[in-house]
Amino acid sequence: GNLSKTFLVVDDSITERQNLSLILERNGNQVVQAKDGLEAIELLRKSNGVDLIICDLEMPRLNGLELLSLSHKDPALADIPIIMLTSRSQKKYKQLATELGAMAYLTKPYLDEEILATINKVVSGELKAHATRTD
Repeated sequence: GNLSKTFLVVDDSITERQNLSLILERNGNQVVQAKDGLEAIELLRKSNGVDLIICDLEMPRLNGLELLSLSHKDPALADIPIIMLTSRSQKKYKQLATELGAMAYLTKPYLDEEILATINKVVSGELKAHATRTD
């Protein structure tokens, strides 16, 4: 089978987006990019086939936590796992993101291997969201 996945990288820093895209593309995946949560949602409504979202926490217009909380209510996003990638290492952010259903919470600076290993766990179904909400 084709193991290639399509990832959406959401970050307001073009450098961060490019760096992450290169790591993911080197491994044979497709990458689409958005500069904030709103652009991400617009993109997801137009395209189907995004397997995973990797999202920054702090962005203009719509931040990572807001995107997470909207994702449960929006059919375009409901089934797509979201991994948070941020320079914020405080426990409260990790806790919030996890409560909102983030599959994983990684902090910058990161190791390429760490990101790829986490993504593989999510894509393979080994990592499940902690969110117990059914509404």
